[in-house]
Amino acid sequence: MDNHNRKNDIDRLARQAGAALGTSGEQIREAAERNDIERLLSKLTPAQAQKVKSVLSNEDAIRQLLSSPQAKAILGGGNEK
Repeated sequence: MDNHNRKNDIDRLARQAGAALGTSGEQIREAAERNDIERLLSKLTPAQAQKVKSVLSNEDAIRQLLSSPQAKAILGGGNEK
């Protein structure tokens, strides 16, 4: 996947996440670039934020998340199995 396609995918994901969180895609991108997870989590319910924190603090959960077909497609893994 070339850089232009990856940037388009990131833009699309940021817009989708922004819509889901009630904020702009640009704000999502800025928070992600600054590793400002708390800013992003503040848009979630406490239960949702706790689930995200739980996954992010569990190496096996992260590995499982990143190995999902959806994550592989987003990260350029295509149809690998």
